[in-house]
Amino acid sequence: MFYDIEEDLNDAEQVYRNGEKQIFYFDDFLGSNYFEAIENKKDSHVVKFIDRIKQDKSKKFILTSRTNILNNGIIHSSIFDNKKIQKNEFLLVIQNLKSIEKAHILYNHIWFSNLDIDFIEEIYKDKRYHNIIKHKNFNPRLVEFITDTDRIEIPANKYWEFIVKTLDNPKDIWSNNFKVQSNIFVRNLVMLTVFNGGRILEDDLKFSFNELNVIENIKNMSHTEKDFNLTAQMAVRSFLNRESTFWGKNYSLFNPSITDFVLNEYCENIPKITAVCKSLCTVESLKTIVALEKENIISSKNLSRILDELFVYSFEKDKKIDYLIFISHLLADNGFGA
Repeated sequence: MFYDIEEDLNDAEQVYRNGEKQIFYFDDFLGSNYFEAIENKKDSHVVKFIDRIKQDKSKKFILTSRTNILNNGIIHSSIFDNKKIQKNEFLLVIQNLKSIEKAHILYNHIWFSNLDIDFIEEIYKDKRYHNIIKHKNFNPRLVEFITDTDRIEIPANKYWEFIVKTLDNPKDIWSNNFKVQSNIFVRNLVMLTVFNGGRILEDDLKFSFNELNVIENIKNMSHTEKDFNLTAQMAVRSFLNRESTFWGKNYSLFNPSITDFVLNEYCENIPKITAVCKSLCTVESLKTIVALEKENIISSKNLSRILDELFVYSFEKDKKIDYLIFISHLLADNGFGA
């Protein structure tokens, strides 16, 4: 008998039958916040249930978790670490998925979506779903995107074209969301994350976000703390991931193609790039703009302008010495003068 555990292992305890063949499945058992799970003693409950299963050969216990969350959970849970929970770990990556497994992922997203029948038929017509399953860019997050009715604002007869374009060019899916459906605050939050190398701690993001709003003279902020949290919530639903790490809450890009879109969109807007980098004042942001010059996305002349402004700004604002030294080396190595 198969049992899907929704949230609480108490449900499994209630249906546990000695000697009866049972499989217990606990999906994403640590959730997205392993600190909260550990604080609530979920680690202890899980390990006790694992020990119970080990004593009963008629039982199987399957737990799933994202690798980074599991690894951090083990780091912070002495119970998980002592019990060597990773000993029976099986790592699944997209490349390991068989076509039938990808088909199940696609089917589940269609089943639980609110897509009208006309849209669903566009996927089934001439067995087009094979093209999705076999596509080189197949990813559960992209499948979620193309079946999310909140993101689809086209008639049914244009739906297949939308799917193909999204899979072929993932970065194109961000244009309307970013430029039309998002406000200036969400766009700033995303840009700060992109120019910080695609990953940034929440405290650093919050500081840089408020700094950028001041630099750009955005005055309609009702309450700094409240507006950052609200903006972050909107950005996480669309562009960013938010997770707990050893160093605190961390933001990363929902999909790497967001970087391609943002850089292409703003590569000629030097004042905007400069404002974003001023707000960040991180070595990661400097590495990003230097990489843009090496990849011919921005010119050497524009890189020089940006570095000059950053040096003066960071010196006046008494920024960290290592940041100033890094800019100085960049200016010297490239023959620029501050």
